[in-house]
Amino acid sequence: MDLICDRSSLVSLASVLYFLGQVVATPLAGWAADKYGRRPTLLISYGVYAVLETALVFSRDYISFVLLRFLVGVARQAMNSAFFVLMMEWIPPSRRGTWGAIAEVQYTTGVLLITLIAFLVQNWTHIQAFIAALSVVAIPLYWFAPESLTWLCLKHRLDEVISTCQFVARFNGISLPAETLSQIRTFSQKHSAHSQEDQRMYTFADCFRSPNVRKTTLLCLTCW
Repeated sequence: MDLICDRSSLVSLASVLYFLGQVVATPLAGWAADKYGRRPTLLISYGVYAVLETALVFSRDYISFVLLRFLVGVARQAMNSAFFVLMMEWIPPSRRGTWGAIAEVQYTTGVLLITLIAFLVQNWTHIQAFIAALSVVAIPLYWFAPESLTWLCLKHRLDEVISTCQFVARFNGISLPAETLSQIRTFSQKHSAHSQEDQRMYTFADCFRSPNVRKTTLLCLTCW
């Protein structure tokens, strides 16, 4: 695209627009995950992400490239938000830090892999084709992600709580006895009623209300 000399700053601008897409998507992704569910948001955003990554292979001018990169940032952030919330709500609090770090390890591994491919190929179109191929191949894996039990309880979808527990049990080769299913139903009913009484709307200001949450928010902002 002849991005050299007086046009070299456009390279950095492309990265800025990508991260701007993530900024724009952040509040929308959280709202979508809360309203429509973590799993639908994850599946739809990843499908859109794979399509956009594939479209980038055929981009031949700067305007279409940066526009697609902006949209990739939107889809990527929606995917990240839904994935992390879904993962955290399935993991016990004592293990969330460990698995959160493991999730970042796989991301870093992917970045290192792309670096190796870039060194071997040294053609941005072919590098993008490699990224697009990985994105498309990974789509079926996301169908194995079950919906958050926490979200299902909050939305009072008790039958789906039972079916999700049975799906997870089958996936792990476990048979849930009738007594266990009855206990799950009783717990979800109590949790649903309790959450309905205490339900309130949260805003970004809540990230600064308590000392621990405020500290975590500031650390996250600093890291990013």
